[in-house]
Formats: sequence, C-alpha cells, structure tokens
Amino acid sequence: MSYWARTLFVVLHIMQIIAILMLFKEYHFVDPALYEAVKDQKSADAMHVASQLGRFDMVSLILSMTGIFISLAAIFAFIEVRSRSVRIAAETAEREAARVAQEVAELQIRPEASRIIEEFFDRKGIDLNKLPTKSGTMAQDAGGDIAAALEGKT
Repeated sequence: MSYWARTLFVVLHIMQIIAILMLFKEYHFVDPALYEAVKDQKSADAMHVASQLGRFDMVSLILSMTGIFISLAAIFAFIEVRSRSVRIAAETAEREAARVAQEVAELQIRPEASRIIEEFFDRKGIDLNKLPTKSGTMAQDAGGDIAAALEGKT
C-alpha cells in the first residue's frame, strides 16, 4: 500500500473513533424518567423493555459503525492484496521468461543452429576441420578457401 493510502486509512480510522466517542459523550441512550416508567410496569419481556428504553437505537448504531469500519478495511485490504499480487506476478513472470528463454536457447536452438551451419558449409564445400579452433589457429589456406567458397568460386 502506498504512503498516501496508508495515511488516508489511518486518518479515516481516527475520525471514526472521534465520531464514536462524541456520540457516546453527547447521546443519552436512556432517559432516566423513561427507565423508571418501564421499571414500574414490571414487564418480563426483554424485547418490550429494550424497545421502551431505546436499546435498539444503540445496537443499530453500533452495528452500522462496525459495518462502515469493516467495509473501509475490506476496500483497503483488497487494494493492498491486488497491488502486491501484481508486483509478485510481474517479478515471477520475468524470472520464468528468462529461464524458459535460456532453456530454449540451449536445448532447441543450439543443436538446430549447429546443423544449419554444418549444412551451409557442406553446400559451399568448406572443410570444417580447416576453420579456426578455440586456440585461434587456422590452416594456412583455410582463409582463402572460406572466402572463395562464400563467393562461389570453388
């Protein structure tokens, strides 16, 4: 996740915490007079008491705040996972492409190239034994033979 995304994520969480704290400080969840009136009714039903005291408001408020928090966290988590997976996929593809290219060059292209070169020199009538070796030596007349063969003067 980039620096700005992390900063925004932290700022949003801090604002959410401040909003929740302000709500709990300013909001009177139960009116004391209403509480006494419900207590005097001697109702044994928990749903009736909760609806009379306004507990459903508090529960719905907490659930909605939790939902907002989870949705924001999910969005930023998705962005983070996606960016990391793209980066890792690109790195892996680059390594794998280099490995496959090396393998193809060594196992398939090299033998085919050797065969084609040998056929070319055979068609031109050049003796491969007279060509330069790894040590750099060449037969004295090999240079002229190669030049003449390539020009078609054999």
